[in-house]
Amino acid sequence: MPEEIADEHSLARHVYAPAMAEANGDLRWNSVFMFERDKGARESLVWMKHVPTMAGVHQLGCDRQRSDHAKDKKTTYLGALTSTAGAIRKLRSKKGAGFVVVHAPDEGVHHVEIEFASEPKADKNDRTELKILLREQAFGPIDPHVCPEAA
Repeated sequence: MPEEIADEHSLARHVYAPAMAEANGDLRWNSVFMFERDKGARESLVWMKHVPTMAGVHQLGCDRQRSDHAKDKKTTYLGALTSTAGAIRKLRSKKGAGFVVVHAPDEGVHHVEIEFASEPKADKNDRTELKILLREQAFGPIDPHVCPEAA
């Protein structure tokens, strides 16, 4: 059953190469938060209420890397970015569009999704502006990690 996420709760975004970053760790910010329509225009985060340490967040990232490698996908987990639900919710485009942060436990009790709020509806310019605001105002630098099997 979905829970309410308090503004002060920490959230983490996994970062993977090659999709979200170069091999040297330089982030491709336009790929970190894409909000692709064919994927529901949502982005997944880890709710640190249920995974309270960065070691736990990194373990989830390494689990995905291991799963991808078993499917011959060459994904490399590089670490995680962190923010709070409130920092994401307070972001607004010049026209007032913003985000909602929702618990999506069907993919695990720790799973959270962010998406554009329905009111006011975000147009293309709003979406671009909001993605930049995520980078510049909500999320801090990457907490780097190398998975044990990749070391």
